[in-house]
Amino acid sequence: MLKDGEIDDINNLPADHPGHTREYIEMMNTMLDLGVSQLNLDTKNLKAYPPTIKAWHQLQSFPAEIVPAIDEAIKHVMLEIAEQRMQDMRTAHQQQAARLDNGNRESSAPIMPSSDIDGTPTPRQTVEPLNDMPDLIEEVHARLYKARMFGLDHTINLRDLNPGDMDKLISIKGLVIRTTPIIPDMKEGK
Repeated sequence: MLKDGEIDDINNLPADHPGHTREYIEMMNTMLDLGVSQLNLDTKNLKAYPPTIKAWHQLQSFPAEIVPAIDEAIKHVMLEIAEQRMQDMRTAHQQQAARLDNGNRESSAPIMPSSDIDGTPTPRQTVEPLNDMPDLIEEVHARLYKARMFGLDHTINLRDLNPGDMDKLISIKGLVIRTTPIIPDMKEGK
């Protein structure tokens, strides 16, 4: 929206404006729900947001260094999301247990055996044990997260590749018919 000229400054927007949405945080929440480990990253978003223009340039010029850093950042954010979700699940579990415990008692007096009961205990609702909850943090640690870049400004035809395109992030336009391994001209130099 900044690039399109729809907004001038994100700090002066109303609270319900779509410019405040965190698109990638929502994507990562969905990734955690579905168990997916690839995040599709639109490089146009990096270019459109002024604080990340430098990252956009570095991503294209030095992808061997920047892409692993982005992958590691994704894992850290996924860990934060998993920790927050686990904390929310524990809190909800404790609240449900407290609600059920308080709901089964009709008085605030301590629980005492009664002679009015014929010996059969009254059925009580139980809360599922906390051990049945999935360990989201372990699931995140076990996965290898990868960013998939798309949306570069320029696409190059396969026949137009130059030696200057080596070690750069480029977008190739074409149809893959077959692939072969790269056979180097020289295997050992003397």
